[in-house]
Amino acid sequence: MDNDQKSTKLSYWRWMVESWRHPMGMEANASHGFGIWTLIWEDIILFWGFEVAGASIINAVFPGAIAQQLSTEVNKFLFTLMILIFCFQIVTVLCSMVGHLFVFGSGSIGNFWGYVNKVMQASNWNIWISIVGFICLLFTSNLGFVTVGYYLTLLFCAFFGLAAFVNVLRGEPENKPVKHDTFYGALIYVVLLGFAYAILIALFRVVLSF
Repeated sequence: MDNDQKSTKLSYWRWMVESWRHPMGMEANASHGFGIWTLIWEDIILFWGFEVAGASIINAVFPGAIAQQLSTEVNKFLFTLMILIFCFQIVTVLCSMVGHLFVFGSGSIGNFWGYVNKVMQASNWNIWISIVGFICLLFTSNLGFVTVGYYLTLLFCAFFGLAAFVNVLRGEPENKPVKHDTFYGALIYVVLLGFAYAILIALFRVVLSF
């Protein structure tokens, strides 16, 4: 990218295209809101797909009054699950950020929102995964499509975790000297993630018990 391009703020669409072409590119001139808003609408697409699939399956299996009651409970569960997944994603970014700071030092990143952009740029193929998953979840008459939607959701989560992981090891600029060995930055990321996920899952169980 030349100097004229670097001095011009990227539009949202241009940032998306660049992220698909160069997931590990350095797009410092993108708005810091791009990453977090992309993360939110990806989650909403998947939540909507599961909500539609759940309602269709319940209505096909159960009679009217029972179906309505079950749909309310399922929607409540799915909404709680979506909030939990969003919390997982934010915690994943924070753990990645801590590991990155350990490796490269405090001058290696701008702020949290800028770091979210970096992680989202590395995982922006998730946009297509979420859209395809949503479409599959609409075909509730075919269990195979619903299963594909479920596995695409797992792939979505794995891809996001991978994007957070690789950013632990990436300096900016790419030749930035490390302060500590990258192995220990990766280890910090994994250990923190394990503790954080355990706490979030425990909280999720408490919420579901009410």
